[in-house]
Amino acid sequence: MRRALALLILFLLASMPASASEGRGGEHHTEYALPPVQWNASVDIGYISTAPLVAAGLVIVKGGGDPMTGEGAGLAAFRADTGEEVWRALHEESTAGFEVAPLLHSPAVDYGGCLSNVSQVITGWSTGSLTAHYLSNGTEAWNISTPAPQWGISGGGFLNNESVVWPTETGVVRICQVNGTQLGAYHDPDLRTYRAGIGFEPYEGEYHLGTEDGTLLFFDLELNLTAEYDLAAELNRSGSWRIRSVAQAISSAWILAHLHGDGESVNALFDWNGTEISLNRSFILPEGTSTKSAGMAWQYFVGTNGGVSHLNEENGSLVMTPYHDAKNVVGELNWVTSNEVLALCIPQNDAHGSWLMAFDENHSEEWVPDVGGYLTAGCGSDYTVIAAANDASWLEVRYDENNTYDIHRQVEATLGIEVEIDSEDIPERVEERDELAESEPEPVDNYAVVWVPIWGAVLVFLIGCIAPKKDVQRQIFAGAALMLLLGLVLVASVYSQAVVDDPVPDSSGRTQASDLHNWQAEEGVVHVAFHFPEDVAPMYCQNEMHWIRGSPNGGTLIANWQISETPGSHCVWLMSIPVEGATTAEEVTVEALNVYWRTAYQIEMQTMGPFLADVEDAVGGSENRWWTYDLNGGYGTLGMFEQVVVPGDEIDWHFDAGQF
Repeated sequence: MRRALALLILFLLASMPASASEGRGGEHHTEYALPPVQWNASVDIGYISTAPLVAAGLVIVKGGGDPMTGEGAGLAAFRADTGEEVWRALHEESTAGFEVAPLLHSPAVDYGGCLSNVSQVITGWSTGSLTAHYLSNGTEAWNISTPAPQWGISGGGFLNNESVVWPTETGVVRICQVNGTQLGAYHDPDLRTYRAGIGFEPYEGEYHLGTEDGTLLFFDLELNLTAEYDLAAELNRSGSWRIRSVAQAISSAWILAHLHGDGESVNALFDWNGTEISLNRSFILPEGTSTKSAGMAWQYFVGTNGGVSHLNEENGSLVMTPYHDAKNVVGELNWVTSNEVLALCIPQNDAHGSWLMAFDENHSEEWVPDVGGYLTAGCGSDYTVIAAANDASWLEVRYDENNTYDIHRQVEATLGIEVEIDSEDIPERVEERDELAESEPEPVDNYAVVWVPIWGAVLVFLIGCIAPKKDVQRQIFAGAALMLLLGLVLVASVYSQAVVDDPVPDSSGRTQASDLHNWQAEEGVVHVAFHFPEDVAPMYCQNEMHWIRGSPNGGTLIANWQISETPGSHCVWLMSIPVEGATTAEEVTVEALNVYWRTAYQIEMQTMGPFLADVEDAVGGSENRWWTYDLNGGYGTLGMFEQVVVPGDEIDWHFDAGQF
């Protein structure tokens, strides 16, 4: 009896609320191991100095060519599943032997204007050219020229407000991605930039760009120069200083920039009121500088010849602390994901270079390629595949073999070909997922399972009534009470599965993101929107809606709109998350949260499953408000881990008192 009672208590305790988790650093980061290498290739395209691009089932690498061997600079695309080369596009004008400007995926968006309805790969070259190639076949879509006095285009750009914004050696350009038409430009023949990507300050809607003389330039959305700050002069240190990575700027708050000097570097925090700056504090580091992804680039890691340092808070003060035992980190720092694993890819540049994959401050794994070589290129990934390459023109690709079927389907869609797949290769979880989207739940005709613990509780109670000893009687009554609780849990489960229907579209009366602006997106995505009331809205988002397409490195900002004052929707973040077939509201919500907030949210486990508790300052329970979701405009009737969603669905998370 005691053993049975102990097992029953253990079962019930497993259903009790668990401790909260924060972002992928908590329960959603379940493993500290990379998936295996599935294939590798000698690309024969010269030095590969920037991260591979993983998009829509393809892996694209960019090489600088090798004048000694005759290998031409250009792009090469491979199937992510098999490693078969799909296309190669040479940039014959390039003779420098190296190409460091990152690759950018411009997804197909059926929205009109300057957004292309055909996926493109965009990048810059040492010749000063900025090019776009169609993802499916490598055909050049457009090619524009910019000044290239010394090294041409070496930094990264990003998509914003229906255009491509990219730094040049002497300024910045804004391009219509459909046909390469120049929409705006800033050019100064005395200006030089090298490796610094274009940054974006979301509160004022301004771009910023670091230069080779330590100046940070600010531009409005039309690329008119609005401000310039001599950060090098504010350091009050001798020598020449250069900005070769994306600075981080928040209006009326601060600017964080890494400046590269002779023999040392400085990570500096400046107070900024939007018009004036002053040095708050600085951290002296070894020389050398890593680069970050263009855009908002909210990342507090800095790479130097001495390794990686992390800006964090200790005892109320900001400090720079070493992050793992890395070395010679002067390449690209970026995040990669594969299923539930999130890691910071740290390239270590020496003759036998490797990538240190840091899962958190306590867990890491070194990725040593089969063919060694110097490397400054980071890693590329979507949510499934991770790819990396080095100066030996060597490429390696990792993914979990359980994802092979999904990758096959991506390749089929991208290349427009039929891919024969053995039914035995289709994982059972995929079959179940796709069947779930196509089938209707069958009605439950037999509720006998609910009555088992309830009648058991009655029987145990009756036995307790005739027990001869009081202490035995109390134990039996306790067991009966626990069995009754178990029955109630089963009743709730049966109710949610057999009684609750899907949400009725447009029935909640709450605002949908699609009500605020006439936006459209490419096929194969679920749209997830987070609506912030005015009192808890991020300070950089006031009567605005930001539209981002999800990716492991933080996503691509597609558009930024002013919206009319709407109760409960003072600030809206709209994320378009690519999916294959059916999935759950929980999976796409977590991916959407990781696009932007990463660790600034909290998911809690309760008896009936996980629920979204906090996002930034919108903390569940404050003023009796909680995060609840609508599916296509109807109140969510199931827990987010149970609710099935398919491409085209819209999930709107609201922070309010809800329907109750």
